[in-house]
Amino acid sequence: MPYYEQGNYDCIVQAQGFGVSKVKRTPYFWLQVQPCKHNGEELLNSQYSREVQLYLTDKTVDRVIAQLRGIGWDGESWKDLEVDGDHSFKNVNVQLICEHEQGENGTVYDRFRFPSPDMATPEQTKGVAKKLDALFGKALKGKGKPAAKPKPVVPEVAADEPEDDDIPF
Repeated sequence: MPYYEQGNYDCIVQAQGFGVSKVKRTPYFWLQVQPCKHNGEELLNSQYSREVQLYLTDKTVDRVIAQLRGIGWDGESWKDLEVDGDHSFKNVNVQLICEHEQGENGTVYDRFRFPSPDMATPEQTKGVAKKLDALFGKALKGKGKPAAKPKPVVPEVAADEPEDDDIPF
């Protein structure tokens, strides 16, 4: 049964290492994490850690490297990430998504993962603004010009008000 609700979580890394899948023998890097916030709210009863597995194939290696770089790894060897390696993610805060998945035996369980690349801020597509100017630039002409900035109003000092230097405190 899933323990955590689906949604966004802040998690603290507790451990890391490498593994190999049982069936296809696909190598993966894993992070053991402890969820501490759900959708920005502190978790009062976060007793179960979870494992995030980042499978490494020809198709996924660039994404996995980007994810690891995104949480602070700048190494040039996978050995850096071994349990006794030069880089540790221990105590690093990572943002993950929890989804519920159904296993082969019908059991539903938590699956924590990094947000997918398509959930990130989209890249700027060059040339779109130029095409929009060519198509709809006339609609912008003369519309939305900034109004003249108002001149600052200087308050007039009444003659019967004392000057700052005359105030005793």
